[in-house]
Amino acid sequence: MEKYSIFYKQTQIGVLEINEKGLYKYTPELNVLEKVKKETSLTHEMLESSGWRKPIPFFKNRIENAKRFPDMEIGYHTDNFRMIKED
Repeated sequence: MEKYSIFYKQTQIGVLEINEKGLYKYTPELNVLEKVKKETSLTHEMLESSGWRKPIPFFKNRIENAKRFPDMEIGYHTDNFRMIKED
């Protein structure tokens, strides 16, 4: 299983888990979402907890794009979202 902490700037906004079947489960940090929503747009998938489901495109695209780099942190220069892979 893979696990990523999801950040907006320095604030952790959730946790993404990916199981062996490639299904995603996202759990947001509800206590910080209102603050973050004032600064940026969040997708529907970032606002609510999910059970195991098909991959979430926002996260899947970032993970796929980062596969060619061995870094534990995934982020784009075009926004303030970061994904940090947990051991």
